[in-house]
Amino acid sequence: IELFKMFKYRFNVGFDQSSDQHMNLRKEGNWTYNQPYDPSSLNKNMARSSSMVYDNTLEFNKQFKKHTINAVIGTSFSDSYYTQLWGTKNNVLMMGTGQYFEQLDAALDGAKTGSFMDKEKMFSVFGRANYNYADKYLFSVTLRHDTSSKFSPDNRSGFFPSISGAWRISQEKFFNVSWIDDLKIRANYGVLGSSNIGVWDWVPFINMFPQAIFGPDALQPGMTQVKLVNTDLKWEEQHQMNAGFDILLLDRRLEISADYFIKDARDVLTPMEILMSTGNNGGNPVVNAASLRNTGIDFSVTWRDRVGDFNYNVNVNGSYLRNKIKKLGYDRTEFSQWNTKSIVGRPIGEWYLIKTDGLFRNDQDVLNHVDKNGNLIQPNAKPGDVKFIDANGDGMITDADRQYCGQTIPKFQLGINMGFEYKGLDLMMQFTGAFGHKIFNGPRSGFDRFDDNSNYRADYDPWTPENPMAKDPRPIYGDARNVRGDQDRWLENGNYVRLAQLAIGYSFPKSLIGKQFSQLRLFVNAQNLFTITKYTGLDPEFMNSNIFERSYDFGAYPNPKAVTFGAQVTF
Repeated sequence: IELFKMFKYRFNVGFDQSSDQHMNLRKEGNWTYNQPYDPSSLNKNMARSSSMVYDNTLEFNKQFKKHTINAVIGTSFSDSYYTQLWGTKNNVLMMGTGQYFEQLDAALDGAKTGSFMDKEKMFSVFGRANYNYADKYLFSVTLRHDTSSKFSPDNRSGFFPSISGAWRISQEKFFNVSWIDDLKIRANYGVLGSSNIGVWDWVPFINMFPQAIFGPDALQPGMTQVKLVNTDLKWEEQHQMNAGFDILLLDRRLEISADYFIKDARDVLTPMEILMSTGNNGGNPVVNAASLRNTGIDFSVTWRDRVGDFNYNVNVNGSYLRNKIKKLGYDRTEFSQWNTKSIVGRPIGEWYLIKTDGLFRNDQDVLNHVDKNGNLIQPNAKPGDVKFIDANGDGMITDADRQYCGQTIPKFQLGINMGFEYKGLDLMMQFTGAFGHKIFNGPRSGFDRFDDNSNYRADYDPWTPENPMAKDPRPIYGDARNVRGDQDRWLENGNYVRLAQLAIGYSFPKSLIGKQFSQLRLFVNAQNLFTITKYTGLDPEFMNSNIFERSYDFGAYPNPKAVTFGAQVTF
């Protein structure tokens, strides 16, 4: 609704609801190798979900000579709900031969039931005001107040402001540089909030798990808390400051943008390992674990030009990032997470592993690996075993020999975009890359185990007396000496460059498509055609949500290659 040419009111509402039912019937039989005969089992599951969003905004636009004001205020409310109910029973009755009943009442024993509910609400009030004077001085202020049901009533609300300003120097009268077409400097400071956690991570659930017998045949149910939680969870905040410039040169053919940024992540929400002696068996609790500082530079350089009928543009963009821990929660100065270690003042989640020095190729190699007193460091080693470095010099290989082995977060990220067009034929290429980090190849560490009955890699090259220069150690069944998980043998260079997208198209001239079409374009679009990397895993580009081990490859499904053929027709 538009009012008085300067006000615009927008109302938006959306609603979604779904329900589903599932049934699983397992007939009786031997379903597990070398195990007893299993009875039949019937499981039924019913679920229902709903979600609703409700937004209101009022926008104001007005120009007074050289002054332009744009402002908006609004509210946003979202509500989502999910509930599930299930039941299972065994020994399902049959009708005749081979036909089972499909109702739980037709099963005889082993009754089990369960249910759960997720419910989430978010309410936001926000406002923004922009001021522009003669397209020369620009200012913007944003205020936002969010309330989320993912936190306790005392911590549900968060206030997140931001302010920015820019000065277009090239509009000033004193500015007279012929080869600079436009120059603007800018700066901003703002706070962003995150509630990226589970719906009930702040609630200490109690389940009816334990049972006790008091007196003859008197079975009494009990209750216990199954997961330790932090009831004082609060909003994660990211405070960010940017300062940069935008410049257009050489008849607007060359465009350069650069920013220096400081990002302080405070009260980071993340799962944190706790001692097993606490009795916690419901997973690692979510806590406001740390405060981090990221500093770096973002840049973008674009060249665009036209030579006759040939148009082209090339863009190179990238970012350089340094991060360090300012504070760890609960007065900690360091925190270990599996094969990484985080210390206040150092980068988060550095690889912390025992370094290796290849393999023992022969008996003499084993005898030469001694400490300062001449004692064997690995007295049980044989040719073909992994040679571990005794970092602390105590003559033994223990957890105390771990060393820092590299960062889990890339220091530099790169993007290259190129576009070409000639007489209706167009070509677009997009490259991405990341550098300066190391990846722990989790799947390979699993395949290289021989202390159990795991499978192994087809290209495994084991040491043997006939193959003393092999790449991989000798396999020893039931022995963990070569497969300990805290070694750097599976740590690999994570650098990569990928052709993320390649598109070729042709727009037919109007003389060929006639008057019934205004445009006809055929195209081929390919994604992830090739990746240049030394990483031996499935894909060096993956996402691990745990900030303490960001580059641990847990076997994520690789980015798929895809080729699409299509046509765009405009009438």
